[in-house]
Amino acid sequence: MSEKFRCFSVLAAVIVLIVQVGAGTTMYYNAPPNSNGIDAGVINFISAATSKLDIAIYSISHQGIVDAILAAKGRGVVVRMVTETDNWNASCDQLVAAGISVVKDNAGGGGSGLMHNKFIIRDGGAVLTGSYNFTQTQTTSDKNAIVIFTSSTGLANIYTTEFNKMFVSKKFGTAKTTTTVDSTYVSGVNVRVYFSPKTSVTTKLNTAIGTANYSVWFDIFTFTDQTIADKLIARKTAGVAVNGVFDRWQADGVYSKDEYLLNAGIPIRRDNYTGLLHEKLMAIDAGTTSAPVGIVGSFNFTGAANTTNDENTVFIYGSTVASSIKSNCSSVYNLSN
Repeated sequence: MSEKFRCFSVLAAVIVLIVQVGAGTTMYYNAPPNSNGIDAGVINFISAATSKLDIAIYSISHQGIVDAILAAKGRGVVVRMVTETDNWNASCDQLVAAGISVVKDNAGGGGSGLMHNKFIIRDGGAVLTGSYNFTQTQTTSDKNAIVIFTSSTGLANIYTTEFNKMFVSKKFGTAKTTTTVDSTYVSGVNVRVYFSPKTSVTTKLNTAIGTANYSVWFDIFTFTDQTIADKLIARKTAGVAVNGVFDRWQADGVYSKDEYLLNAGIPIRRDNYTGLLHEKLMAIDAGTTSAPVGIVGSFNFTGAANTTNDENTVFIYGSTVASSIKSNCSSVYNLSN
């Protein structure tokens, strides 16, 4: 579904480049049809591996990224991967043929949900995550974002624990155990990671939205959750400025909350990209001293994301990431209608 192609009028690209948002933390935003280096960021991240790569990816077919993984394997890096069985393709066959162990999400228990993660753990000390699947369509047609943490053993440990539930224990979805450690510091900044469906990311998101005193900005691919919509309306009623952009194709769905929010007076817009607005981003109180937080990951605002799918969502507490995400969301908003 995330790779479905839509045809709409194309406006000028969003001019948002690679953003250094703190020591060892970088965000990439593509600007369809410009990649803005989002795929190069993934390739460079992989190419820097010296000992181990753990990859959880919903969909992979970008040959440059596949080649980087194969090159890592060729120089002795231990590569492990989990993926969504519905997206198995020739690239997966290519990786397996090179001796890379790849586990499908139908290998163990967990129900009918998707392995919807898009993250990489490198050498036990660096993490890459976001909305970006490793495909050409996601690079130059669909709007995406990733965040890279290059120096955080604590964060890498949190992600490795989750990865091992899938790769080693062959447990997916509701069959997994709940993560007990979800908070760490990256260069002095508090970072919290939540993995659905064993943790209610919707609850965490609603709690964060409830702290907003000035503004909430978001870009979202799919938004059908009633509680998140109601929480945003409550903050709007309290005087908080709320602005958001929905993917136009998904917004046409009967359960989409775009019209519900519009009817409540929130100035929602729909994107004008030729492809998808595939980001799952939120910035709360960016540019203020009121506990700003930036949120990024694979989590759409849906019941399935919260209760069925394997997803990861990162809450980064601090002004730099929140401001970066707000700037990107504002650019997307200004190009939408």
